Amino acid sequence: MHEHKTNSKKHFNFEGHSGRASANGRSFLLPPVPPVTQNESFHEQPFECDINKKCNPPTLACLCTHRITIPYQKTVQLVFSSLGGINAVHLIHLHGHTFHVAKIGYPEYDPATGFIKRDSNGVPVHNSDITCDDKIMCSLPGSECDPLKCTKPRWTNPTHPPITTVHDRTVRKDTVMVPAGGYVAINFKSDNPGQWFLHCHIEDHQLQGMALIVDEAPEEQKKFMIPDEMNKCGDFTLTMEEYEHLRSMPGLYAAHHDPYPPRYDPYQPFSG
Repeated sequence: MHEHKTNSKKHFNFEGHSGRASANGRSFLLPPVPPVTQNESFHEQPFECDINKKCNPPTLACLCTHRITIPYQKTVQLVFSSLGGINAVHLIHLHGHTFHVAKIGYPEYDPATGFIKRDSNGVPVHNSDITCDDKIMCSLPGSECDPLKCTKPRWTNPTHPPITTVHDRTVRKDTVMVPAGGYVAINFKSDNPGQWFLHCHIEDHQLQGMALIVDEAPEEQKKFMIPDEMNKCGDFTLTMEEYEHLRSMPGLYAAHHDPYPPRYDPYQPFSG
């Protein structure tokens, strides 16, 4: 398979900064409804990220359901980077697809120590193929943002990005390790309509918000036949009185206080 032209290109920087795991500065918030079966309800909710909002410095608007849209039957390129004040490796996993690894870019390493080089100010020297526009934004008078964060990554040279041609021997994966201070570019064919979870496979990072949804071919998803009898999901609230009442019900009590002793002693040798 030869893919020389990508029809959709998107950059994502994954970093954990000041205890806030994020993708492009946005910490993922799980939606209260499944976007495939209840997409209309999903759009009515106020929790979806506004991509035009600035997330450096982070605000409450950056704690949101981060979702991007990609077109149908196109060659899509996603560029994952790990740039910022905290140097960390991230294992990025995409549901719904396998992808070709088109390029891996590493930072500059100190040959004496093996660690990432630092400039005269002690700032890590990241791979120069990627530029973060945060540095420009944070240099403006009155700016309160952090120049070490990277919420707006892009190719330094968008006309000639350093991408390897994808062919039949290009490595194909569904999870890829993004080097600290570097990046990985992946290509895949958008031939599987759906709402696919893209996240760091380090559990703490995912739970803290290093994730997003890839909304693939939304027009094709409208053709999905959702069974009328399928239950609807959503958030609900309880008063303290309602909670205490439910908690006192026998079934829940038994779940917390098992009256039955174990059938075997795990410290005794197994007799067969």
